[in-house]
Amino acid sequence: MTAHWRSNGSAETTHFKEPEVKYTKLFINGEFVDSIKGRTFETVDPRNGEVIATVAEGEKEDVDAAVKAARRAFDHGPWPRMPGSQRSRLMVKFAELVEQHVEELAALDCVDAGKLFFWGKLVDIPSGAGMLRYYAGAADKVHGEVLKSSRSLHAYTLKEPIGVVGHIIPWNFPTSMFFMKVAPALAAGCTMVVKPAEQTPLSALFYAHLAKQVKMFGTLVKGLQIALDMLTLLMKDKRLGLSLTKIFKLPTVEGHDGVNKLLAQVNAAIDSDFPNYQNHDVMDSNVDTLLAIIEVFVEKSTEWSAIIYAINCIDVLRSFTVTATSSCGAMSRPTILPHSKTMGSAQGSNVPILKITGLWHPYALGESGGQPVPNDMLLGDGFHPRILLLTGPNMGGKSTLLRATCLAVVLAQLGCYVPCETCALSPVDIIFTRLGATDRIMSGESTFFVECSETASILQNATEDSLVILDELGRGTSTFDGYAIAYAVLRHLVEKVNCRLLFATHYHPLTKEFGSHPRVILQHMACALPLNPSTPYGKPDQELVFLYRLASGPCPESYGLQVAAMAGIPEKVVVSASRAACVMKRSIGQSFMSSEQRVMFSSLHEEWLRTLLILSKNGEGRNGGGGGGDDDDVLDTLFCMWHEMKSLCQR
Repeated sequence: MTAHWRSNGSAETTHFKEPEVKYTKLFINGEFVDSIKGRTFETVDPRNGEVIATVAEGEKEDVDAAVKAARRAFDHGPWPRMPGSQRSRLMVKFAELVEQHVEELAALDCVDAGKLFFWGKLVDIPSGAGMLRYYAGAADKVHGEVLKSSRSLHAYTLKEPIGVVGHIIPWNFPTSMFFMKVAPALAAGCTMVVKPAEQTPLSALFYAHLAKQVKMFGTLVKGLQIALDMLTLLMKDKRLGLSLTKIFKLPTVEGHDGVNKLLAQVNAAIDSDFPNYQNHDVMDSNVDTLLAIIEVFVEKSTEWSAIIYAINCIDVLRSFTVTATSSCGAMSRPTILPHSKTMGSAQGSNVPILKITGLWHPYALGESGGQPVPNDMLLGDGFHPRILLLTGPNMGGKSTLLRATCLAVVLAQLGCYVPCETCALSPVDIIFTRLGATDRIMSGESTFFVECSETASILQNATEDSLVILDELGRGTSTFDGYAIAYAVLRHLVEKVNCRLLFATHYHPLTKEFGSHPRVILQHMACALPLNPSTPYGKPDQELVFLYRLASGPCPESYGLQVAAMAGIPEKVVVSASRAACVMKRSIGQSFMSSEQRVMFSSLHEEWLRTLLILSKNGEGRNGGGGGGDDDDVLDTLFCMWHEMKSLCQR
């Protein structure tokens, strides 16, 4: 029994069954063994100083044997080589076994480490199992990075298991620290050597026993039989079988040399020698039998790999089918287009295209289950600019539209139906996103630093065929610095990269700077603000109505005061902010008026005129061969000037 204290100071006694200590040997190469020199040490109950058990003491030779066994398991064993999804399933099985023995494990920590029994039962042990489940979810999500190595080539960094990992477990948190160290290493595919504290080794040895019960081979064979039966049934449908053979090639299933016969033999051997294979601990007397069965099985390893690949393909296709047929909105088969020729271009350069009508986000459903508002996304094709400068109120749906566009491109290039009415696009090489706000406090990196580092990656690696998503760039610093960075980044992407770009911002002067740019289209997420003459601007009852519809042109403002009121900021604060905004607008009214005229003549125009003057001054030198300049840049500048003059004349 153990005692813990209530908040009122009185003691409460918790009774538990004294645990039976079953595992006191070293656990090396999947077996409990004595130490090489036979040495042991005593572990004592901190409550009364009594000896709980005598445990094998590992020395240098034992550590060397453990490291060698772990190295062999890493170099030749299945754990580092199996798919992350399979590691995930086994880790979940491990977590289930921990949860099944929660009281026994809590009792072990109680007598071995002096931990409170109720705390171990309610917190430590369930948290350990939860940590296993958490990292099990990450096991199939260990991805590398794509880096631009040259103008036409990309490099891929592959993240692989590092090898044998050593873990030292402190005495005071034997369970929590065990899983905190072991779980991520297991998820990554590493093998390991664990050294628990001499004061508290019992729970770690019990976890080794539980891990030994996670039997892979029998589960794999039984699962393959089910998969093979399903494949055989599918291939009997001639039309379906013909379609599937375009994706994968199956080995010979039936007949004397077919894998079905061998699989039946292996199944029969497992049922005979290991009837309770899921909970059967392999003893020394069983090792030879099991190795013989495995040896027969791996003779057809190539065929088994082909079957597993086929099942993976069918699993993906089935998921796509379920997604398309169970959707609550329109789903469309995407059309992947080759790069079309630029309409009206003398050079006939390739043009990236993204044309989606009726686009909606499958997870952006209302609380009442209402359908999301569909929108059209038209970028490229020679008639529409590739860059969308998006404005609108907070909570108006800008980020949702950006995410829906990315999701549509990913699904389309995977071969899945897309949540929209129609979808046509030329292939996207990489999707770059700069969304949300986060910091890396442990690395000393602020929110703005992270924002800039992600933006730097985009500027360095984006190509004409990329899809770039930038959401509220520059919000992590001062207004002037943030606007300047947003302006410079947008201008670089517009004039140097010219990729498909969705740029959402609350910096409304950007709409003036790029309002007449031939490569940029202005749109906003529509909203409605019911006017009430008796209500002061910014009052909470002046509620904003979000329409979630993509509309032409820029949004007049971001309606931050209305959103602040909706969020619950006190009315007095909102009214005070409204008055301050009015004072600021009056004090710089002339600047606001001149800003409104920037759409007629922006800093881009100034730069073009400056360039035109330089070109005219250097014309003679260039004609004579002594001047510099790039003809493509000259033509681009002249084209922009022509387009601007034409636009102004039409007004």
